[in-house]
Amino acid sequence: IFILLAAVSCAEKVKDPVLEYEDKKISLSMYEFMLSRMKGMLARNKYDVTPLSEFWDEKHPGAQLTNEEYYNKSVLESCKNYLAALVMFEEEGLTLSDTVLSEIEEDISFCIDYDCNGSTEKFDTLLSKFGTDTEGLRKIYEIEAKYKAVISHLYGENGSQISASVKEEYYKENYYRFKQIIVSNFYYEYLTDENGDMIY
Repeated sequence: IFILLAAVSCAEKVKDPVLEYEDKKISLSMYEFMLSRMKGMLARNKYDVTPLSEFWDEKHPGAQLTNEEYYNKSVLESCKNYLAALVMFEEEGLTLSDTVLSEIEEDISFCIDYDCNGSTEKFDTLLSKFGTDTEGLRKIYEIEAKYKAVISHLYGENGSQISASVKEEYYKENYYRFKQIIVSNFYYEYLTDENGDMIY
């Protein structure tokens, strides 16, 4: 699936679409929405993600990037994966089931009712802060559903179609396995405490 990513053209400057391959596109609004969602997840984990926060300039653990660079790159890579999935979804002749489409509509309806008292107009205003609107959110949910469908089609539910030999080959190419044996050497020193008792 990810071989397709080599052919993906990515905008260096902000424009719409952000990513495209043939007639498949990942829009700027989806990219912005995913950045907003990432920011929300960080905020829920008690990080200060306000615009002028020092958090964005700090080095991300294990990466030679600032947090701002790391999370922007992370979201962009996700967008590339979604774009590749859109291509594969069509090539494999997959479709979204009525159940999946109904779940998407139920999620959107719930959000409109819960957050905006049933007003789609108010919901659009709310979503505009995150780079999208109701129709844009529907498209994003559909793209995410197609991505899940492609992964399930290729690898089975929870990777059930991936054979043990394929997993082993992947581990050999990507991981080092080793055993670590810790031998603990210690010696007791016997002393007499202030009460005349033997201690060590």
